Formats: sequence, structure tokens, C-alpha cells
Amino acid sequence: MGTSFTSHIVKSLFSTGSMVAPGLTGSMAFRLFNRPWPAKTYSEQEKELSRIGVQRLATANRFRVACGVGEVQAYHFAAPQHRGTVILVHGWTSEASHLMGLVPPLLKEGFSVVCFDLPAHGKSSGKVTNIVECAKALEAVAALFSRIHAIVAHSFGGPVTGLALAGDIGRSGNSTKSGNSTKGVLQDVEKIALIAAPNESAYLTRAFGAAIGLHAKAQSDFEAEFEALCECPLDQFTGTHYFARVNKPMLVLHGEADCEVPHADGLRYRNLEHCDFVSLENIGHRDILYTPEVGERIARFIARNHLILADACDCKLSQICRRLPLVRGGTTTSKITNKFFPEVCARAVRMVLSHKAKHPSRWAAIVSVASKIGCAAQSLHQWVGRPTSTAGTSLA
Repeated sequence: MGTSFTSHIVKSLFSTGSMVAPGLTGSMAFRLFNRPWPAKTYSEQEKELSRIGVQRLATANRFRVACGVGEVQAYHFAAPQHRGTVILVHGWTSEASHLMGLVPPLLKEGFSVVCFDLPAHGKSSGKVTNIVECAKALEAVAALFSRIHAIVAHSFGGPVTGLALAGDIGRSGNSTKSGNSTKGVLQDVEKIALIAAPNESAYLTRAFGAAIGLHAKAQSDFEAEFEALCECPLDQFTGTHYFARVNKPMLVLHGEADCEVPHADGLRYRNLEHCDFVSLENIGHRDILYTPEVGERIARFIARNHLILADACDCKLSQICRRLPLVRGGTTTSKITNKFFPEVCARAVRMVLSHKAKHPSRWAAIVSVASKIGCAAQSLHQWVGRPTSTAGTSLA
């Protein structure tokens, strides 16, 4: 009842302020919007899983990272057989310990894992923060490693990741002073996995405004401050906008029972050509992190054939495919095979179609791509001509 009463008082104050001084009220709303409250757990099961997460986090190597607005607490889990480094990014009012269910599957696949508490969260410094500062923190953590293979983000961590990968925190007043752009640090990220991530920032600001009772003018002033911070109109500040520019292979998972970020909002990611979307029945916004299937799906997505990670015109993909083990049905094998995943075949076809303008003919494009993925040009030519629904998984 105490929390309900406090919420009622806050809503009454902001509602009244919206009518008396909408500009000031909008500014106050923006400040409140940027203040994360302590992370909470709800059900007894979630509390137990959270305790397990804290215990698992205690086994990691700990280090502090300066990020311009203070220091963030970071953690590193080293894989015995290192295939790459994966960064985990948590959501608003959450912390690194809530992501521990994702760590074991990634370690099992040979990926070292790095996670950190966003500014003003967990054991990081500060009381207030915003999406730009959080993106800078992600950049600062990533800069400590020679190469980041993939990023996995939950909820608010999704927009933070999109902003950082797109490199927009290097513009104007949001630029870093280190001289290293975000694109430079994160340009080699190969895959992205989003968990219950919002697409439209406008949904978040309007839901927040409705929760605290903002009227139209105060809401407009509140959103104007958000736009000034991000240097982007609110209707363009979407996940699909940023991740389309990044153009990396993506896996998006969203629970149909999510009451914090609507499943319908997450569905918009399906419009991205390079995105695989997975709907999960009877799964909510927070328990999705404790669902074993989620961690296993993400680990398989990151570990599977690296052909789908990169542009064939930029990498020697045949070397990558032959160097790394293939993943099938959750198990790994180092056996060389001419069988390719359906996703790999589809990506090869898209490469041919998207790069044919750079070659004198389609056949020239096919020969170029085939030489890089290690298949016969004639086989790829036949596969390009097949309907997607009937295409096989074998490229001789």
C-alpha cells in the first residue's frame, strides 16, 4: 500500500505541475526518467535464481572501468578454450548478476564472457544516467579487449547496444574525448542477440509520462529533452533504425507474456533482413533471463558456422568456416563437412544478390562468393535459382 500511495502522490504532483508549469515539469520528468531505482526481484523463484546469479558472479574476475561519468564495475569469465569474447548488457534497474543464466552456455561453446553494471546500476558509480552514458560505458568496456565477437543485450540494453554500434555517440556534444570512435571499438562485432528489447523509444517515454501523470505540453517538453540528448527525433530513435544501419546478423527473442515491453513492439525487428525472431509462449520480461532455452539458443546462434557473421567481400570466409567447429543440435564437432546450415546458404545467396552490381555479371558475383565460402560455383548458382522454401542445405 505504501508504494501505491507514493505513486499516487507522485502522479498528482506531476499532473498539477503539468498545468501550472509544463516546461519545468517536463524537465523534472526527464531527470526522474534518468534515475534508475535499485534492482528488484519479485517471485520466490526469481529471488532464488538471483541469489544463484550473485554467487556465480562472485567467481568472475572483477575490474573497474573509467567511462567518463565515473567508473563501472565489470566482470570477466574466461573460457578454457577461447573462441571469442561476448559482452552481456543488462536492462534498466537491473544489474549484471541478473544475466548469469546466459553465462554457462556461452562458456560451454568456448566463448569468454564479459558483463558489467551500467552507470548508476549495481556496483557502478553514480545515481543518475542516460542512454548516451550507458553506450559510452559499453564502448569503454569493449575497448579493453582486442576484439568483441558478439553482444547479448536484455531490455534497455538493446537500445544502448544499437546506439553504441551505430557510432552515434561520437557526434557533437556526445562525442568521446579519447579520440576513439565507438565504431572503431565495436566495428568487428559479428553477431547481436536481443532479449525482450524495445524497438520504439517513443513507447517508453509515453508509458513513463502516463505513469506519472504528465499532460500533453509537459510530455512534449520531456520528450524534447530526450531528443536533445540523443540528437535524434524520437520517432526515428528506434531499434530497427539503428540495427539496420549496423547490418549484423541478429537473433531476437521476446516473450509473448511480456508486460513491460510489449511483444508487438519486439515483433518489429522481424522487418530487418538479417534478423531471426523467436517468440516464446508464457514467458515474461524478467523470467526470460532464467529460461534455459534462451541461453542455449543464444549460445548456438553465436557459435554456429561463422559464414553468417560477415560479408563475403570483406573476409576470407572459407578459412573461417574450416577453422571453427560446426554446431548441430547443441553439440559440436570438428569434422570437416560440405554440409552447411540453411541460414548459411541463405546468407550466401543474399550476398550474391546484394553484390552482383559490383561485378560484370551475376555469374561473376557467384564465382566471387563461392571462392570465399569454399563451395563450387555451379552449386551456388543452382542454389541461387531455387525457391527459398525448397532450397537444400548442401553445397558441394
